[in-house]
Amino acid sequence: LHLSLRPLDTAAARELVARALQQDADQLGELIALIESWTGRNPFFIRRLLARLVSERLLAYDAATARWTWAIERIAAHPAVRDVGELLAGELTALPEPTRALLHTLACLGDRAADCLLAFSAGLDETALAERLAPAVATGFVASERDHWAFVHDHVREAVHAALPTAQRAAL
Repeated sequence: LHLSLRPLDTAAARELVARALQQDADQLGELIALIESWTGRNPFFIRRLLARLVSERLLAYDAATARWTWAIERIAAHPAVRDVGELLAGELTALPEPTRALLHTLACLGDRAADCLLAFSAGLDETALAERLAPAVATGFVASERDHWAFVHDHVREAVHAALPTAQRAAL
């Protein structure tokens, strides 16, 4: 089954950003416009970009005012990622090498794989498999679904697969 999803309409994209920042969309004008232009109103990309801006302290929660703050000039000048694949590739490189290697194996198996198949393919037992994938779970790249591991989004699998040199893909 392959679903082709369209970008959010402008109102839905504004609502997604407003809810994420717990503020009225009218107060987020320039920020929303910038995020929409960078993400093409892709909801997955919007959420990942917001998380990246928070992690880089370009968006910060001010507990004293109970509001998110930002300097639009700093965000606009940031060499931010304008492509979801590039954003994910950057997040992938921040993961430990053993986790990346396991994600490459999973990507070669498909968008999901049974615990036993992934463990066998990686030469691990299922407990070590879960431990090694923990950083990828924390990053929001994969999730455990009963007796399977799965990428949370096709963009994640595509970024992981693209990061693997062709010669290594064939070997896996």
